[in-house]
Amino acid sequence: MELIDNKKRIEWLDITKGFCMFFIISAHSGFVPSYLDYFYNSFFLSAYFILSGYLFHNPERNPEVFKKLTKIVESLLVPYLVYWALSYTVDSLLRGNYNILPNLFWDIVSGKKLWFMSCLIVSEIVFALYISFFRKTLSIVVFIFLSFLVWYFLKDYKLPWAVGISFMANVFLAFGYLLRIHNDAFLKFLNNDRIGIGLIFAWVGLFIAQCFLEYRISFPANDFGNLFFYFPYVIVGSFAVFYLSTKWKRHTRLALFLGQNSLLYYFFQGQVLKLMKSIFVKFGFTNPDYFKPLLIALLVSLILILPILLVKRYFPIMAGKIPFLSTKFGSFSQLYKKIQITKK
Repeated sequence: MELIDNKKRIEWLDITKGFCMFFIISAHSGFVPSYLDYFYNSFFLSAYFILSGYLFHNPERNPEVFKKLTKIVESLLVPYLVYWALSYTVDSLLRGNYNILPNLFWDIVSGKKLWFMSCLIVSEIVFALYISFFRKTLSIVVFIFLSFLVWYFLKDYKLPWAVGISFMANVFLAFGYLLRIHNDAFLKFLNNDRIGIGLIFAWVGLFIAQCFLEYRISFPANDFGNLFFYFPYVIVGSFAVFYLSTKWKRHTRLALFLGQNSLLYYFFQGQVLKLMKSIFVKFGFTNPDYFKPLLIALLVSLILILPILLVKRYFPIMAGKIPFLSTKFGSFSQLYKKIQITKK
């Protein structure tokens, strides 16, 4: 999810992920005015899924499904479960609940904590299995259509591990993979300033239309309003942010850090947001406005820098940086190849 296949990071992708995470934190601040709720809850999560699809796999190489599944386990599932267990244990002890293991087990089975992580994990597993068999452009388009149909029939059911929502996420994940298949055309499109400026104006126009028409969008609630409006808005808004990220050349260090550590920011934002909210309320700053969400997101982003650096250094399993499974599978794969060569 985090790296391109040549192990080199692409700056504009990290900046885009940083912007998305910044506005996700802003949306969670609790001080967003109703008229700006249309902006914060519009497409940033959808754009994140598009980026995840773009980085999912290099289409020029044959996908190794077991290798990809182990990477999903290492980089997403294990950090998610570790954070889940730690936060649940601490919270239970603080509330005087010492019957932790049975309750934690059923909590994990239901997959209710941090719906975004559940959704991303399920979505990536399904997509990894699909592209191990079908990975041409037409096949991916079919996958997008089928994912939408499955989502449509499941949208009224609350399923564990955000399974229903994950099929809408797969629509964007697969779309991002399509962009990677046609990478040269996509980058040429992004580098066209006339198109980029046009996208920005179109994004602003669609945002104004969304406010006027009152089309509310909530990915966590599996509510996407008017779908004929939502999909164009997501594509135009995402492409506009992608374009802006390619042009963002100054003061990018915080945005890059946010993008490169978006998983840990998503884990830890809640605790710091609670602290920030209590401080703001204590000093009487309780009215929503356009400034407070941005200020709180900036403060949370800065406060979490040191804890995230410490976690990456001393507890890297939570950052998905310990390849304990892929190392074993890699050694088995190399051994198998050597045996085959010896037989020949």
